[in-house]
Amino acid sequence: MFGGCGVTRRAYLWLVRPGSAAEYKDLHRAIPASLEAEIKERGIRDYSIFYCKETEQLFAVQERGVEQDPAPPKSDVGEAWAERMRGLLVLDVDGSVLQFELEEVFRLD
Repeated sequence: MFGGCGVTRRAYLWLVRPGSAAEYKDLHRAIPASLEAEIKERGIRDYSIFYCKETEQLFAVQERGVEQDPAPPKSDVGEAWAERMRGLLVLDVDGSVLQFELEEVFRLD
């Protein structure tokens, strides 16, 4: 954890299924207001996702309160969103989205 004030920053890597990047980007341009509210209620203060077209990888970084649960929202809206993402992202053997948590090695504020 870098920084202070009870904030942690986490970064993740996901893989987009071939041919799914445009739909993924379209969905994220207009996420449901209720999902956005749930994300903020979970203490996420800053959340960005970047796409690399050459490797079809997504890089996500978010800041949240240290005490906040990193699990996604468990609501009808959150579950429906997660199901749509499972159709667009590469899955692990257990059917969950294949996700790699990245280690922060440098930060300059």
